[in-house]
Amino acid sequence: MLKKHHLIIFCLGTLLFCSCAPMMKCFNNITRPKIYASFAEVDPILLKQKQLKKLCKKDFTILYSYDRWLEMKPLYFFSNGKPIPRTKCGFAKFGETINSDIEYPDSLYLNYVIKDLVTKDSLPFTKTFLDFDYIVLMPKTTYMSSIEARRLKKIPSSFPKNSKIYYIFVSADYYSWQIPGSKVGQKGKFIYPGKKELIIVF
Repeated sequence: MLKKHHLIIFCLGTLLFCSCAPMMKCFNNITRPKIYASFAEVDPILLKQKQLKKLCKKDFTILYSYDRWLEMKPLYFFSNGKPIPRTKCGFAKFGETINSDIEYPDSLYLNYVIKDLVTKDSLPFTKTFLDFDYIVLMPKTTYMSSIEARRLKKIPSSFPKNSKIYYIFVSADYYSWQIPGSKVGQKGKFIYPGKKELIIVF
């Protein structure tokens, strides 16, 4: 029995000190990313994630891009589409205006950001946001749902109490046309270079 305990401690210690990636994947419920064939294949998987309907109710839309969505932190906007600065941690930062010191492109307004995004049926996304106070635009994946759920849960605290928020999620999964030479169903692997971010390599 004692040998068994020593073996368990040894294995945990090996995982902890030799490689952070397995521990990160385990504690954050991260699965290996997969290359998909189409947006229609991903849409039902994302809709099954409980946090969307639980935290966003019906006030959300999932959009897709033909290019890889590289923005990892949420973007915030007023209902008129004017951008709201964010802190280094990724939370909305009121009381300041967008300027050259903020890490957004100069012309970053909501319409500019979503003009090339489509629905799963490849239809342009059109919606008015007059009934909402704020808009949150953030990435969504099929393989990091737990991390995204925690981030999503903290977002309302950035805004005044009882604010009406509309969420726009952009699929950040991998598609066959985005990665030359890739095949549908191919799996990726994780490399964990530091404490700040996970890098996914195929």
